[in-house]
Amino acid sequence: MLRILNCCASARPAFLLLFCLLLTDLATAQGNGLVQTIKGVVIDQASEEPVIAANILIVGTDPALGAATDYNGSFRIEKVPVGRHSLRISCLGYEDAFINELEVQ
Repeated sequence: MLRILNCCASARPAFLLLFCLLLTDLATAQGNGLVQTIKGVVIDQASEEPVIAANILIVGTDPALGAATDYNGSFRIEKVPVGRHSLRISCLGYEDAFINELEVQ
């Protein structure tokens, strides 16, 4: 489990916590290589409430890969190519958070 703390937004004195769970047992062969699934939960550190409708985007993929959190703050991004990726987490009222060089195996 990866835990990331990021800066607070000017509109809200809270931090984003992102728990990314990499599923290492779901790799499948597809076209040009192996793919994986990234899933996790985004919560507000101050209130410990889930952050609804946060956007998680894998930077630099073509086509773009990403997901939005549901009412539980959960997200799931499927068919992520194996390798190192950077994630951008954004939500209205929060400063963008980044996870750099996340290794997907």
